[in-house]
Amino acid sequence: MKRSIIIVMIAMFALLLLSSCGGKVAPTTNATLPATPNLTQPATSNLTQPATPSPQNEMIGKVAPDFQLKDMEGKSVSLSDLRGKAVLLNFWATWCPFCRAERPTIQQIHQEWQSKGLVVLTIDIINSRTTETPANLVDFMQKNNYSFPVLLDENQMVTKSYFIRQTPTNFLIDKDGIIREINVGAYASQAAMEESFRKLLP
Repeated sequence: MKRSIIIVMIAMFALLLLSSCGGKVAPTTNATLPATPNLTQPATSNLTQPATPSPQNEMIGKVAPDFQLKDMEGKSVSLSDLRGKAVLLNFWATWCPFCRAERPTIQQIHQEWQSKGLVVLTIDIINSRTTETPANLVDFMQKNNYSFPVLLDENQMVTKSYFIRQTPTNFLIDKDGIIREINVGAYASQAAMEESFRKLLP
């Protein structure tokens, strides 16, 4: 009787040792295994997808949208009428400090490059602010003795068709009417602007 009790106790003690060792080894073994990758939904899918290009950037290499606007004297001007010449198309407003800072350069470019085949054409975004009126525009041009051409986009349809989100924004259009460069914000310098012109003009 005593022998059978001792045998049972030894057997129970052995089982207890085995179960306790198994409980410690199993987590340690599993922890060192590499995680199985999920091949159906790669974790890097969002990182490897290219950024969606903006509508404005997609205009590069395409024909510039045609438009017809009136200048400060009421004369209608169409972009298509300038086909055969390179065009610097500049969107701006008098309330914009960066636009005002760029106006002397625009004036200089207009004076020096029109004989080389470049047409400077600026578009004032009328009604973009309550102070942006034709009368205020005329006053601004006269006070600063500017003579570069200004077209009035009073209903902002042309501004929208060129996806303007910041002023100034400059478009370089070649003699075939193709947009070759878009510069959002003022150019760093007149030299930087002229470097771009040389790519369009022989």
